[in-house]
Amino acid sequence: MKLEILQEGVASEVDLRDGAFTLGGSETDQIRVDGLPSGALKLRVRGEALIAEAADAIAVDDVLCPTGVSRLVLAGEIIALASGVRVRQLSGGSSAAPETNALVRELLAGGDPARTTAACLVCLTGLDLGRRFPLAPGANSVGRGAQADVRIRDRNVSRRHARIVREGKGARVVDLETRNGTFVNGARLGGSRRLRDGDVLEIGRTLLKYSAPDVEPARRGAPPGGTAAQGPKTLAAAGAPESAAPVESHEEREAPEWAVIAAGIALAIAGAVATLALR
Repeated sequence: MKLEILQEGVASEVDLRDGAFTLGGSETDQIRVDGLPSGALKLRVRGEALIAEAADAIAVDDVLCPTGVSRLVLAGEIIALASGVRVRQLSGGSSAAPETNALVRELLAGGDPARTTAACLVCLTGLDLGRRFPLAPGANSVGRGAQADVRIRDRNVSRRHARIVREGKGARVVDLETRNGTFVNGARLGGSRRLRDGDVLEIGRTLLKYSAPDVEPARRGAPPGGTAAQGPKTLAAAGAPESAAPVESHEEREAPEWAVIAAGIALAIAGAVATLALR
């Protein structure tokens, strides 16, 4: 696994194998970073999983993680330490397959698992650290109770704590008026809120990261990142003048196959009529 360490604008890479490591400014630290206290950050590597724990509170992608709590760090996430030091994981593991019950509900709802990857919650802390909870279409209950679709082993979580509702390609989280509440990116949730890819939910003492579903590839003939009708907008975003002529799509340039066949038939009929008229 490769880590990128950024300090005062200078980036360096460290290659780690499975095991436990400390990052700090002491000679006893396996990863030496000047300006940090000894053992500022504890790291554990297990395959493609990176688990971090700090003596002081750290922020991962601007979301605070409590002191002394082990936190799963996903590929691309940035750990912010004191003195402006930033640590980022460069490599990531493959996504896990959906669980059976979520897969069945996806199929019953008309989804196509071969074309899309289900939305899921990834547990970042606690007893379920590293576990992925696929979210099926419709309502998904979150809590400590045995009937919860997303069951969290955390005594600070209510039996029925929150609900994740998948609506089409989007999702929203609803707090069920629990005593400890539900937090999204550090802010207490009041009522419901639409989720964006990468949002971190705090339920009890457990952190869960929302991963939006992968959408199916763009339609054949459409430019990457949007449909053919979005051509002028893409040009404007790239700095082209607003008066630039719209880009003609591949579909508009090519005549439909049935039209070509119809034209051929019409020419054949016209030729036959002309031949009969000459006789």
